Amino acid sequence: MNYLKTTPHNRKSRFGFTIVELMIVVTIIGILALIAIPLHMNARLRSQDTEFINDLKVLTNHTFLPYFINSGEYPPDSALGVEPNGIHEFLPRSFNWAKSPAIGGKWDWDRASDRLHKIYGCYAGISICEPNRTEAEMRAIDKILDDGNILDGIFQKRTGGYIYILEN
Repeated sequence: MNYLKTTPHNRKSRFGFTIVELMIVVTIIGILALIAIPLHMNARLRSQDTEFINDLKVLTNHTFLPYFINSGEYPPDSALGVEPNGIHEFLPRSFNWAKSPAIGGKWDWDRASDRLHKIYGCYAGISICEPNRTEAEMRAIDKILDDGNILDGIFQKRTGGYIYILEN
């Protein structure tokens, strides 16, 4: 038997990739990016929404309700981004009222001067002013908090933002 011996000279050598192979790989990477980037952005938005909702619940249950129970009244109205007078001892240490919420914008505490003259349709509430969300995205937040209708319920649209109503 005569076996052919292969030498470097008679063996076809191939180095690198053809342009067609590179185009296929780049196309596959592009398709994966088109799928992954929107999913990542959506997950990021949902995470921020969850953080915002948790902040609202913490402010309600661990700040404003204990303040109300302790003093018999909600704190007076405060300016946009300014911590309401007297709540500092009730705020969790990690919470910074002046810091922008997870969904953007500014925190605002709204309280009417009396129960007869309501502000934004309620007596007291936690507002988010100018969030970085569309109305449809805010409806999704409302669906988790309330009923998905930002025109009524405990989470409503107000001038320049949205309010989470603590007392009507």
